[in-house]
Amino acid sequence: MSRNEDLDRLPNGKITNDYLRRLCKSKGGYMTEKLNEKLYLQHKGVTKIENLDKFTGVKVLWLESNAVNKIEGLECLKELACLYIHQNCIEHIEGIFHCEQLHTLNISENFISHIPEELGKYCTNLQTLDLNSNQLRTLDSVKALRYCSKLSILDLSKNKLFDTIPENMTQEQVIEEFLAILKSLTELKLLRLEGNPLVRMIPNYRKEIISQIPSLNYLDNMPIFEDERRTVDAWKRGGVEEEREERKRIAQEKKEKERKNFEAFERLVENARKQAQQTEKSIDDSENETNVDEQVEEFKTPDATALMTSSETNQISTNTEKTPVDVAVSNGEESLFDIE
Repeated sequence: MSRNEDLDRLPNGKITNDYLRRLCKSKGGYMTEKLNEKLYLQHKGVTKIENLDKFTGVKVLWLESNAVNKIEGLECLKELACLYIHQNCIEHIEGIFHCEQLHTLNISENFISHIPEELGKYCTNLQTLDLNSNQLRTLDSVKALRYCSKLSILDLSKNKLFDTIPENMTQEQVIEEFLAILKSLTELKLLRLEGNPLVRMIPNYRKEIISQIPSLNYLDNMPIFEDERRTVDAWKRGGVEEEREERKRIAQEKKEKERKNFEAFERLVENARKQAQQTEKSIDDSENETNVDEQVEEFKTPDATALMTSSETNQISTNTEKTPVDVAVSNGEESLFDIE
């Protein structure tokens, strides 16, 4: 067995110091434990979290897909910011309340049945909380969420909320109080509740949730766009009739926007056409100017005759008027018609 294969599973599920050193080396980490900011212990068969005291600089810890049944041994990890401990056998949220820098906690697919108040009171920077596929059932099990004021991502999907209603409360009262808890999470951006009985208990579920949380951008697996937000707000103000009118206004606004966009496009095309015409005219004018310059240049350039003097011109004229006999006489030649 190679050393890398040996690191795939822990012997007896126990985290030893020797194993941690070899693990850090294989991941390109540091042999000095406190210098490591990330620690990869997922899929190792871990049964107990231990021997991490020297890893005081760890900020991200992966422990998912193991056999851990208790969160412990993290007391020295005061800089821990992200803890991924999903797919284990954990029943209680504990052992992390000293982690003031913790902003991401994924504890999904465990056996959590209650959210403690300490989570929000001490982990004051918590922004992402994933609790999907756990055992949350009652209103009391999630009341502590009101203390997690900085939450921006909350996943409560695939639990059992609220298959149990307290005897001293009605279903409507439970839903009303739960909505009040959600409304208190003023920074919430993503919320997942699908897979819970409460989804069927809330009339107009999606509209109701969106209306309660103005900051929400995603509900379950669907984004919330501006148009939906407007129709939901209208529904909340005046029911179905007001919602219908708001839809008409939105449609009219879109139509008007399309008209303006089309007009802007037409103006753009017209401006481009005019610019092309101006460019073509400029080219034609430039060509005409070139032709005129060439003609002027030809006019200005004298030919050989123009360069002759007046006497030379007269001489040419005289020579032109003389007969061949005259030419011969002028040259001193004896005329063919001389009488001996």
